[in-house]
Amino acid sequence: MGAAYTKLGLWEKAQAAFEGNEERHPNAYETASNLGVMYKKMGEYSEAETWIRKSLQIKSGGHMGLGDYYLLMIQWKQEQGQSIETGQAAGAANAGGSQSAPRAKNFLGVAYDAGPAKTATVANKEYVVTLIKNDIAFSDAYLVLGDILFVEEDFQMALRAYYRASSLSNEQKFVAHGRIARDRQNAVIEQWRSASHPGHVIEEGPGSDQQLEEEVAAAADWLENYQRTEAEFIEKGLNVSFAALKPEVKKRGFTKPRLLEAIHYEGTATAETPQLPITRVAMGLFAVFVALFVLMSFAVVIVVFFVLRSRPPSSGKMVKT
Repeated sequence: MGAAYTKLGLWEKAQAAFEGNEERHPNAYETASNLGVMYKKMGEYSEAETWIRKSLQIKSGGHMGLGDYYLLMIQWKQEQGQSIETGQAAGAANAGGSQSAPRAKNFLGVAYDAGPAKTATVANKEYVVTLIKNDIAFSDAYLVLGDILFVEEDFQMALRAYYRASSLSNEQKFVAHGRIARDRQNAVIEQWRSASHPGHVIEEGPGSDQQLEEEVAAAADWLENYQRTEAEFIEKGLNVSFAALKPEVKKRGFTKPRLLEAIHYEGTATAETPQLPITRVAMGLFAVFVALFVLMSFAVVIVVFFVLRSRPPSSGKMVKT
């Protein structure tokens, strides 16, 4: 019941349910971990850290089998929040002041400037993916996942992970963290540029970001439709397992978004893309010039023809030479 109230955002009812459970069943792992999750969702990171630490003492595997990753996430979020508050206070006291320096390390404790390879050596990919499933708005998990994918040379998915980290950071006012994610995204593009060969297109600009954003929006739409179908099944008392719901969602026409290659792909730039605008303009101007030349030549021929026809015949005699 406490977990259900937490999902609904009814914090007081959730807290009362968990505290009642703690009184009846002291030191239960489920109570401690769920209290930690509740306080994290409320943004009360200090309280969340206390309860997650307690849950880890009871069960070392931690929330969702993530070990201490959930605790590390809470600590990172708390430090980021303090960084922003410090920056805002400095800005209020000092006109023109800026946000304080970002946290220099990711949530796993690896310095951002150490590069993707260092992060990949200490990160557990399965844990990072599970952490994202637990908190799909945790921007630093996407950045860490991007580093892992970059080292694995899965550059298309690394690009998406970095892009998601950047967009979430900007939404959450983690501006400096967003710049780091954007730099990582540019590193993917530089990797493609250095290894590219004739027949490949590197297509940057607003169009590529729009493609990535549309993929995220399509995934959000799919999830919303899935949850709506799930709610209908619950009302009818039907089985709501993923195995039962997935075919129904598909039957209703809600398909998961198809990922196309972004920015770097084999082929030629499409007419809708901003690729090689100068070349396209030059070719267009050349085509116009050729058309005008042909038309003018045709006009000259017509004029000469009518001029010759309109001349009177010569009255002079022919002379043999």
